[in-house]
Amino acid sequence: MISFGNVQINLSDLIAAIALLLSLTLACLEISRRLSKLHFKVTNLTLIDVVDNKIGLLLHLTIMNPSMLTRTVYKMDFEPLDGYQIKQIGGIQDFEKALVTFRPFGDIGKAILTRLDDVAGFPLDIEPHHSRTVYIAMTISPIPRPLSVELSKKPILHMFGYLVGFDYKDKPIAKLLIELPL
Repeated sequence: MISFGNVQINLSDLIAAIALLLSLTLACLEISRRLSKLHFKVTNLTLIDVVDNKIGLLLHLTIMNPSMLTRTVYKMDFEPLDGYQIKQIGGIQDFEKALVTFRPFGDIGKAILTRLDDVAGFPLDIEPHHSRTVYIAMTISPIPRPLSVELSKKPILHMFGYLVGFDYKDKPIAKLLIELPL
């Protein structure tokens, strides 16, 4: 028996209370880990070409899963802001060489090659506590012009829209702001 002032507690009751507190803490931690959502992060942007008032880009997208469960992205879509158009570009696949060619403006523009394994194919499974980098080719139009030469000393970030990942119920599970320094 342990006494704290006027309160007396059995040692077994104290151990039971500590065990209950510990189990509640671990349960809360497990629930928060299971509810963790996917995170999108742009690791690199590669300029493919600029034609007229459109820009073709290859987005290097890292999808991070901090959860204890496997997460699956069933599709991705763009949500452009008012006045802009963002479109995903399909690539031409060469299975013999394991390459994909992205040509955003058809035969009039430049092309870029990537490995077939790096292109986002859906459904896309992300294991617990892992990340995966995929490439997504896109075009953005119209491209805003710099306001003046003086302002162009420091790049200005322009927001064009969002890239959204969806689960099997078409529920958004991750969202990324698409902004470019111009």
